Amino acid sequence: MALAKDTIRDNISVLSQRELISFCSYPKFSHVDEEANIANEDLIAVERVRDEFYRIKTLGFTRCDSYRALLSSGAAGEHFEHLLGVKENNLREPDFDGWEIKTKRATGGYSSLFNIAPDTPGKTSEWVREQFGKVNEDWPDHKKLYCSLYHHRNSKVYNRWLMRLKLDDEQEKMYLVVCDLNEVLVDDSIYWNYEKINEYATRKLKNTFLVDGIDERMTSDESTKEFRYYSASAYFGFSFDKFLDGIRGGIVQYDFRLSTYSHNSVRAGQLIDKGCGFRLKGREFYENLFVSSIDL
Repeated sequence: MALAKDTIRDNISVLSQRELISFCSYPKFSHVDEEANIANEDLIAVERVRDEFYRIKTLGFTRCDSYRALLSSGAAGEHFEHLLGVKENNLREPDFDGWEIKTKRATGGYSSLFNIAPDTPGKTSEWVREQFGKVNEDWPDHKKLYCSLYHHRNSKVYNRWLMRLKLDDEQEKMYLVVCDLNEVLVDDSIYWNYEKINEYATRKLKNTFLVDGIDERMTSDESTKEFRYYSASAYFGFSFDKFLDGIRGGIVQYDFRLSTYSHNSVRAGQLIDKGCGFRLKGREFYENLFVSSIDL
């Protein structure tokens, strides 16, 4: 389908000559097979998601009609998935034809990888909230727990606890270690099994498509935003060993995000898990978790 004249003018005017050539003749990948050591089946798998990306790229700026456009920092990602035809989800499965779709601006911060709860019998994320959380000012009967945890250093939580992650390769578990401010051990019973972490990570991230070239602007009537997507990378072969190295090195963290729905929500007063799981320090570190990649 041909682009509208105004769309062509608005978007081509900001592209370099090299980008215009790329618009018309995107890579077929056959020339990168030996150089990138990418399996043929992965090259075949990327064909459709690459074609869809270039379809969306040629659309230029598109209007986002989601009510979150002006409210959420994740609106650009939600809109891209909308253009792909992907429904919003927090499932453990990949988003599109075996690919996990991620959007992250080059200047963006931490990127969500996947959510996973502790494995300790009888001690869920809710147990951690009740033991180490803080009273929610809006809902005094409930506690909240927001914290980012690392392997290489302690995190001070609510000026009461020192928390960190501990990898135990012999037991193949990742532990949550909680101490008081004098570094006296309070609890180290919470753990995640390596096997389960690997299962979740491999299922969700085996092949990941990262859109990192994103522009945005307000519509002419300033009622919502428009987004344009112009560059992306495909990452192949998630490596669990690299993932563990990322935890050790501090580029992968674990977050607890437990709160209560606000007073203006239809679920006001109900407990909410906003996603307890692993996050990556920045988009430039994706390559640290995979065997190979291709830039588009």
